[in-house]
Amino acid sequence: MTARLITRSFRRKPPLLRIDTTTKIRKNLQKYSLTFFALAALIALATVACGGDSKTASATTEVSIEARQTQIASTPNPTNTPEVVIVTPTPVLLPIYADGILEVHDDSGWLNSDGFKIADKTADNQIVLVDFWTYTCVNCLRTLPFLREWQAKYSDRGLVILGVHTPEFEFEKEIENVREAIEREGIEWPVVLDNDYGTWRSFNNRFWPAKYLIGVDGQLRYQHFGEGGYVEV
Repeated sequence: MTARLITRSFRRKPPLLRIDTTTKIRKNLQKYSLTFFALAALIALATVACGGDSKTASATTEVSIEARQTQIASTPNPTNTPEVVIVTPTPVLLPIYADGILEVHDDSGWLNSDGFKIADKTADNQIVLVDFWTYTCVNCLRTLPFLREWQAKYSDRGLVILGVHTPEFEFEKEIENVREAIEREGIEWPVVLDNDYGTWRSFNNRFWPAKYLIGVDGQLRYQHFGEGGYVEV
């Protein structure tokens, strides 16, 4: 009897061992599953932080390369042939002036020439370019290289450049100061001193520098204020 009980007790132990083992396996699986999901979540977060997956990044790179290749292919090869650009001035409606408006008035002296009337030059089939300037104006001085070029090219072809020196400060009214400035800047065209602003007011001018191109009919053909506009002139 005792032997049978012992045997039965001994035979009942294996199922208990199997139950304990199964429980441990399940616990381990749960632990590993949690660890796996945690790692997967970290990998996903790292991927998002780095800007997406590798397939998306490579696709973007390929598009950028193709766009760059297309841009390079469409860019013309540089050549040694200079490009000629023809600039067409935008038509501007200019007023019609009465006689004597586009003229020199109340001058305080002349340099590089005897005094004359603009109307006399236009009546002689000459074009007059009136340049309002003053020798302390930096913007005025920057236009002088173009005026010197036009003087050299067109003075014997009917162009008369007339510098109207309208002073901004009192010391600019001194004729000797203006004389030194035109010698220093290489100005060879006629310059009239407009110390009393007579010519300035007649032209209704408000700027330094300002250029007025007067045709052979005595009317204004082009005007420009400030620097620039050299091609149009």
